[in-house]
Amino acid sequence: MLAIPYIGISQQIPLYSQYIWNAYLINPAIGGAENFLDIKAGYRTQWIGLEGSPKTFFLTANTQLGKKVLNREDKDVIIREGKFKSKSSKVAGVLGYKTPEYPNIPRNYKVRPHHGVGIQAMVDRIGPFSTVAVYGNYAYHLPITSKIYASAGAFIGVKQYKLDASRVTLDNPDDQLVGTGGDLNGMTPDGMAGLMLYSDRFYVGLSASQIFNANFKLRKKAGQYVSAEAQLEPHFFATGGYRLRITREFAFAPSTLVRIYPGTDLSVDLTGKINYLDLLWGGVSYRAGEAVVFLAGISYGHMFDFGYSYDMSVSKRKKFPSVVSHEIMVGYRMVNNDARGKPSFVW
Repeated sequence: MLAIPYIGISQQIPLYSQYIWNAYLINPAIGGAENFLDIKAGYRTQWIGLEGSPKTFFLTANTQLGKKVLNREDKDVIIREGKFKSKSSKVAGVLGYKTPEYPNIPRNYKVRPHHGVGIQAMVDRIGPFSTVAVYGNYAYHLPITSKIYASAGAFIGVKQYKLDASRVTLDNPDDQLVGTGGDLNGMTPDGMAGLMLYSDRFYVGLSASQIFNANFKLRKKAGQYVSAEAQLEPHFFATGGYRLRITREFAFAPSTLVRIYPGTDLSVDLTGKINYLDLLWGGVSYRAGEAVVFLAGISYGHMFDFGYSYDMSVSKRKKFPSVVSHEIMVGYRMVNNDARGKPSFVW
């Protein structure tokens, strides 16, 4: 009897493989880093073949406010000087690529701070449990040099939890938690905070989720009976990446993501990504001891994006067979009428 556990410790938030393409999911300081309204939606189904495996849907949108735009082009995304002299390929033409011409920057140009705002919504389901979360975001971007920015941001919102009693098979039909019938529901405030240092060549970031360390209770709909209580523990993330230009057409972007979850082992992703004209990209990510992830994406006209990742488990845990996960993401960049779409050069 003394060996019976009364407290369970586990990861409490979804896992994402395409963090390099939408790091806004884990770091609110990125909101407003680029000069367009960036909208992304995605769906992840994890460990296909296992009953009750996680399924996650997410939607994000962010834009900047108060950023000075110079000659229709944003200064922090200018990485090519003058005209792009290489001839466009047939692939680039099909994908809507046009030869960009970037203006020279006047010597008296001053980079000023700007703001970012956005939203994030997420629906996560694991077996009979489901979570719905909605957040609003604010970020402040401070120029350190003419090309390097430091930013700080936060997500503030709520999480709603639900246990579908109809999907629970009880060993004891008279169980007092869910055996009396009816779904269990709970809601709690939630927040995330982050810091970023970035330029058109690199980025490093730190962030924490569930920063309120809030308690939440699952209740019957009538609210008269408290069935269970738990605590949301902070989860921490460290990210970093660098863009290395190989040729005028190709760039290599290595990156890493470190996840620190309470009561679990450190999780580390190492990713290598190749970009072609910022229109096609592909890469491989290794999640230490857990999975190998293959990633690919395509952009059309620097406005519409599609990304896909395939996770192949390499875990040595005998209780779990070799399983796979899929994640897809679509994006749209809404720019001003007088400006071209600008690719996300690093993330």
